[in-house]
Amino acid sequence: MRQSAFNHLAALPEGGFALYNFLTGTCLRLSVLSRDYYDNFDLYGENSEPVRKLVNLGFLVDYDEHAYLRNRVRLECGNTNVLRLTICPTLQCNFSCPYCYEAARGGKMGQHVQDELVAFARAAVERYRPSALDVCWYGGEPLLEPQVIRRLSARLIALADERGISYSANAITNGYFLDAQMAAVLDECRVGSLQVTLDGPDAQTHDATRHLRSGGGTFERIMRNISSFSGKSEIVVRCNVHKGNVGTYSDLEDRLLELGRENDRQISVYPGHMDGCGSYKDMAMPAEEFADFRRATTKTVERAGYGGPMCMVPKMLDFVVDERGNLYKCLESVGRDDESFGNVRDFDFTKPQSGNMDVLSSWYDFAWPDDEECLGCPVLPVCLGGCPQRRREGAKECASIKPLLDEYVIALAEELMDRDRG
Repeated sequence: MRQSAFNHLAALPEGGFALYNFLTGTCLRLSVLSRDYYDNFDLYGENSEPVRKLVNLGFLVDYDEHAYLRNRVRLECGNTNVLRLTICPTLQCNFSCPYCYEAARGGKMGQHVQDELVAFARAAVERYRPSALDVCWYGGEPLLEPQVIRRLSARLIALADERGISYSANAITNGYFLDAQMAAVLDECRVGSLQVTLDGPDAQTHDATRHLRSGGGTFERIMRNISSFSGKSEIVVRCNVHKGNVGTYSDLEDRLLELGRENDRQISVYPGHMDGCGSYKDMAMPAEEFADFRRATTKTVERAGYGGPMCMVPKMLDFVVDERGNLYKCLESVGRDDESFGNVRDFDFTKPQSGNMDVLSSWYDFAWPDDEECLGCPVLPVCLGGCPQRRREGAKECASIKPLLDEYVIALAEELMDRDRG
């Protein structure tokens, strides 16, 4: 028996301690006496009631936690319950954002690639029998090609209905084309949520990074579109936080939440860590600064615990498809021929000659970290080593709560105590 490697203990300002486990997401308040049970469990014995409680809550363990977590991740990576397709109707974009990691190119997904993509999806559904088909429209700017989205949506929805599986869809868009006509198209295509990016609460801040290729501003039009949006889709606004706009995030959040209340619709906002993509590296925020920002702006403390692989990279049935039908394992790789592991035309997991299996394996290898720092970190169940793309490049991106573990655990314990008092 030993203390879990994923525990973190913090002293509470009013006395006593808060103990948190990042595998189970369990928080426990300890008095000085119960802290002694935790520290000296071997003296009290497993039959002691306080020790049994610590065991049942996962704070004391008698198994190899890292082996358990590693194998749980591997099993979930091979889960075939959901077929997820991130589809790029085009890699063209009407914006020119300095932090963009994509190389825009002309062209759209032609009919023959659409046919091959539907056949690819059908083959995956028939072979692996998922219970759901989930589609994300991505680009470039996907709403530049609404007819491609309409045609493919109709065929993929028909496939899901034919096979008796659920269908869901979302879109990542810059928001420039979200007028009434586009809202009707998105409803027809059963797009349930839209991610739109706003980099500030006003034109001056936002337009500095989110402008047209011609240099024109975009803020006012996007805000009008969000305000008057008539579709059924939930709107989720992402703000790419960097050194130039970090002080404006709270104003943006307040403005959008008020807009949602005024229009009686769901609008949510969240900050994205701008970590140095494109030509905007000098404005990137170090992880520690972003953690400080999150601590200052987060109104509620969410429980952090194991939630499975954090992105599509290691998941067997998650694919990114560009307008040429090329397949990728990461949004940041789309359009780069050297990062494609195959094409919807003929890729087959069971036939190594059908694709570049070395590229595919180079992604799967990062489903689990192997460095001592990650394996010795209590937050490992939350981040699983961080972004596979960053680690593949020889870098690392730790969870934003890591530099603030005491503050996080204390804040969560106090919030839970306030709920109990309420």
